Amino acid sequence: MAVIVGLTGSIATGKSLVSKYFKELGVPIIDYDLVSKMVVEPGLPAWHDIVNYFGREILQKDQTLDRPKLGVIVFGDEEKRRKLESFIHPRMEEEVQRQEKAALEADPDAVVMHDVPLLFETGLDKRVEKTIVVYASEENQLKRLKKRDAMSEEDARSRIKAQFPLAEKMKRADFVIYNDGSLEEAKRQVEKLNALLTEVAKMEQKGKWSGLIRRLEALLRLKTFPVAFKLLEDPEELTKNKWVRRFDRKMALCQLITIVRTFDWTVGATGEDLLPMCASVIGLAELPAEAKDGTFRSLVWCKTKEDGKKYEDSIPRIPAGKYQAVILAPLVYEPFEPDIVLIYGNPAQMILIINAIQFEDYERLEFFCVGETSCADAIAQCYLSGKPSLTIPCYGERRYGHAQDDEMVIALPPRIVEKVERNLQELYARGIRYPISYSGAQLDVLPAMPPAYLNLGIGESVE
Repeated sequence: MAVIVGLTGSIATGKSLVSKYFKELGVPIIDYDLVSKMVVEPGLPAWHDIVNYFGREILQKDQTLDRPKLGVIVFGDEEKRRKLESFIHPRMEEEVQRQEKAALEADPDAVVMHDVPLLFETGLDKRVEKTIVVYASEENQLKRLKKRDAMSEEDARSRIKAQFPLAEKMKRADFVIYNDGSLEEAKRQVEKLNALLTEVAKMEQKGKWSGLIRRLEALLRLKTFPVAFKLLEDPEELTKNKWVRRFDRKMALCQLITIVRTFDWTVGATGEDLLPMCASVIGLAELPAEAKDGTFRSLVWCKTKEDGKKYEDSIPRIPAGKYQAVILAPLVYEPFEPDIVLIYGNPAQMILIINAIQFEDYERLEFFCVGETSCADAIAQCYLSGKPSLTIPCYGERRYGHAQDDEMVIALPPRIVEKVERNLQELYARGIRYPISYSGAQLDVLPAMPPAYLNLGIGESVE
């Protein structure tokens, strides 16, 4: 199981040097400073938004942003600062997720490092599993600033004092690299820590899912197994897995899913084993020509071919070419590290999963419904976005895949599943549980509310 690490420091402590050493050891580095510059390159969406709002006077001759000028404009102007952040931060998040996903696809057991100057200050330490702080004494910080930036001692001290206290960062860190000595000493610390993190990744791979899924099943009282879904570049991996069952006929993807979640089987398929529309959703085949022009959808689901083409164009699909097979299994048996996890349940169970996702690092979640081919709204949408994706199983999944009348499905990135289980336990301790206990529609609801709500409900202040 991969370990996601956050690296930070303070001004002139040597964070960039440490990041360089980790990179030399093969650790994928997501450099937030570089990402912030990448997303505002000329012609990109964030660049257009910034130019449209602030005007072309914030551009240099080469059309790149004049950062000092932009900094002067937003300094002291809260509204403009927030507007600038609204243009940049979502694009940064998209790029960070893209880089992290690429690193995990290349090696599911990798140590992936987020190089973040303001890791603790911005709360980004919550999105990583381990944190590293690079420390240097104030004396060495002063020497480096004076030499590197030609600062006076007074200016250098002022810059250091303006930072979040390094001592506080060290208290909150899992690991500290001390960078007051030689380059060789710093490099030895990095090599030692990298070996430790690599071992942690291997240890977490073993035995992670079984207990976690059993607790999740108990908290939600799920009727069927959570499903591990993984795409394979080499179809020969199916033959190497002794538990995989294959079928001698064309199958719908929803049939495979229901076999896994109800029969307790491990199943696999290549693109040729699946119906063409199913294979195209998960990147195992190109979309057939008769589907691209709207003909297929107009046979049943759309009035015209034009509507059918709009329909087809709206469906998210994993790009074809890279993957040749898919394997699915009950996750509780730890069959492999999944790309995504599928959980089926009723609306009450689903809202508790959403509550658990939003319990920390809150964000408003958006979900989609293309209609038929709902597997795209769950599997492809989650895979492409890296975010939870809930949808309503379509007519086809209910007819052929036996999804029940009251069932919905949510696809979760693996890193979110642990968060869901942990926060369901937190909510359980606060009285938020499944099945949801009823408070009668004709009764006084105040006695059934959490005690902290009572004063608010009767019009008194809450302290």
